[in-house]
Amino acid sequence: MVGKFLKGKIETPEKKGGMDDTVQETTMALIQGYRKEMDILAFHKALNNVFEIMSTLNKYIDTEAPWKLAKENDVRVKTVMFNLWNGIRIAAMLLNPFMPTKSQEIWKALGIGRQIEDANWDEEMRFYTPMDAAPIDKIAPVFPRIEDNV
Repeated sequence: MVGKFLKGKIETPEKKGGMDDTVQETTMALIQGYRKEMDILAFHKALNNVFEIMSTLNKYIDTEAPWKLAKENDVRVKTVMFNLWNGIRIAAMLLNPFMPTKSQEIWKALGIGRQIEDANWDEEMRFYTPMDAAPIDKIAPVFPRIEDNV
């Protein structure tokens, strides 16, 4: 969607509305939950926080319908893509201890040129506009669907 709607670049949001604040606030709260669970080695509970971030992003896509915003030339499409990019980037960071190869694939797909292992945790645990990200285009699925040949 970023390649199609924003010429591959994440831009600073111009206008907020809908679930924008909720997505950011929920993500930040879930990061804190993740940290607490990791501190006590409750890995399955830490992962539940990551899954909740992804669930929140899925609901956000359904609610905000960025394809409709783009079709209507609504500037909020920048905000929605900004929030999705940031949420996915944060989720990749949180998943890295469990799935380093897949996390790096996601990281690269987001246009981030450096290795995920070189990222500064505190800097990445916030929403920001990327200044040096490569253009984002359509990629192959990171988790391809398994077809049932029955």
